[in-house]
Amino acid sequence: MLGINVQPTPSVKTMQNTPSPPPPPRYRLTKLGEQMARLPIDPKIARILLAAKKHDCMAEILVIASALSIQDPRERPLEARDAATKAHERFTDKQSDFLAYLNIWDSFQRERDKSLSNKQLVQWCRQYFLSHLRMREWRELHHQLAQTAIEMGLTTKEAAFRRPPTQEQLRPSESKGDQDLAAKLKQKQLDKKQHRAQIRAAKEAGYEQIHRALLTGLIANVGMKSPDGNDYTGARGSRFHLFPASALFKAKPKWVMAAELVETTRLYARDVAVIQPEWIEQEAPHLVRYHYFEPHWEQKRGEVIASERVTLYGLTVLPRRPVSYGKIAPEEAREIFIRGALVAQESNLQTAFFAHNKKLIKEITELEHKSRKQDVLVDDEALFAFYNERLPDFYTADAVSDGLHPANP
Repeated sequence: MLGINVQPTPSVKTMQNTPSPPPPPRYRLTKLGEQMARLPIDPKIARILLAAKKHDCMAEILVIASALSIQDPRERPLEARDAATKAHERFTDKQSDFLAYLNIWDSFQRERDKSLSNKQLVQWCRQYFLSHLRMREWRELHHQLAQTAIEMGLTTKEAAFRRPPTQEQLRPSESKGDQDLAAKLKQKQLDKKQHRAQIRAAKEAGYEQIHRALLTGLIANVGMKSPDGNDYTGARGSRFHLFPASALFKAKPKWVMAAELVETTRLYARDVAVIQPEWIEQEAPHLVRYHYFEPHWEQKRGEVIASERVTLYGLTVLPRRPVSYGKIAPEEAREIFIRGALVAQESNLQTAFFAHNKKLIKEITELEHKSRKQDVLVDDEALFAFYNERLPDFYTADAVSDGLHPANP
């Protein structure tokens, strides 16, 4: 018979006293991951909250993050859908469904500031088709997230509970505050048109800060409007439509970001906002991919240039921009440089060797023309081999000028 070596079962005490082996290095949480784990919300929303510190918009993001973590407080009963839509219009923003949450929050807080009774608050919520229970849940989660953010050192108590600006404060408007500021600036003999531009720039900066923070957690939910229809092309080849209840449904901007993509009769994007495609690369440089094409020698810049395309999960974020090709592919750039700048002489190099060779080639060409012989001057491949053998690892005109002594032909 074969002998079977049976290992004794370890006791419970032994198992309790034996430390668990550390996880493999690739599975260990980063510092950012450890911070996200401390927040009692979806990881995507936690990532947004951490980005709020960087973009200095913690008060706004605390409100939006807590709103995205509960069921939508807006009610749309079938028997009163039109009335609900009309009531909700006071909260909407033409460019961002996320800012609607700030407007709801601000309106509700203003009612609470009036020291209304609970019954009166419930009546106010019914008037604007808001769930009072969800509004209370929203406030409780907001308070919990704010306290956690304060404990983690992400913000201060004053900043966390600061009343966020409404859409009027984030958008260009003709509010009384703007008019007062215009009057003061007019007294200083500043142009009113310039003043309005300054106000607009300041408000747009607030919009950008909020939505760039949101983008860090919703990066997979971006989309570009399809040129051949009303849908959007998203990451990994997905195609989606804006949800009909969105304030952006009719406008259909070129680039959007969504809080979620929901599959019903078709794939819908809910809670969307206008974004700029360059924000994607800036907020997620580790996720975008770079593709290079059409490298060529550019005499005016004195270097090899290529076109760069930026993509996110297969979605083209930036179709084309010129970039220096030397640091990307130095060997290929060097060959293009030699063929374009030296062999084809498409260069303004101020070096002795280039001036000498250029003069020599010109003399030989003239000699061929006079003697009607075309085999005196070596061909381009021979010239390339000559430079390739002798030239150091240079791929720009400046490098050649700086790296070679002018007296050396």
